Amino acid sequence: MYTATVTAQGQITIPIAIRRALKLDRSKVIITQTKVGTIEIEPEQDIMSLLGSVPNTLGDIDEEKLIEKAVLEEYKRTEKRLSNKPIFVG
Repeated sequence: MYTATVTAQGQITIPIAIRRALKLDRSKVIITQTKVGTIEIEPEQDIMSLLGSVPNTLGDIDEEKLIEKAVLEEYKRTEKRLSNKPIFVG
C-alpha cells in the first residue's frame, strides 16, 4: 500500500511504483472514478491499440488516411484537454 498527500490545490502525486506499473508519464491522460471510499485510476486507452479490432465495412477506403485522420482528431482532443486544465484526482 502507498500513501499520498493531497495538496491545497487538490492534487496528489501518484507513487513511482504505480506510475511505472501503469506506464504513466506527464503526457498520459488518466481516467478516474470513485466508488465507496476508493478512487480508481487507469490510463486512457491509446487509439492505436484498437487498430484492426473492427473489420473494414466501408469498401475501397484508404485505411492509412483513415487512421491518420483518426489519430490527428484524437491528438487534437487530447491536446485540448491537457491545455485547458490540469488533471486532478479526487
